[in-house]
Amino acid sequence: MIRRKPAFRRRSSPPPAARKLLIASLTAGLVLLAMLAIVFIPRGLPYEPLPILPRVQFEYNSTGGQRVVVTLISLARPLTDYRANYSRQGLLLASIDPLADNVGNGNLRFHDVDGDGNLSVGDEFQVAYGGQEVLRVVYLPGDVIVGFWPPPP
Repeated sequence: MIRRKPAFRRRSSPPPAARKLLIASLTAGLVLLAMLAIVFIPRGLPYEPLPILPRVQFEYNSTGGQRVVVTLISLARPLTDYRANYSRQGLLLASIDPLADNVGNGNLRFHDVDGDGNLSVGDEFQVAYGGQEVLRVVYLPGDVIVGFWPPPP
């Protein structure tokens, strides 16, 4: 016959020092969680209202004039959401703000090739390129440069 151990029966309540230790460790854990929330939750909040940024890539094409053609765009947005700046060594040569079809001057002109009203693959910028000029396309809702040509080395 196997003898079973009797179930544990506490004859008295835990001592006050043990209760104080349990309450102190529970309080310390809650304070730690509150401090972590204070530090990490606000870091995630500023990124919520920002718009999703498109990415634009260009390719230079010198057949039929000097043109910078859009070869990749990650997000189709209307032309009015973009601004193009063409500069040489920090000096602004031309700006199209906002982008529109067949707008520009002798240094920079934009053409919406497919005529859909969005910046899309195949649209082109006619440029007067001398080797030192840079084209920057700015996404206006985020006020961020989303495309540049020539690419940095």
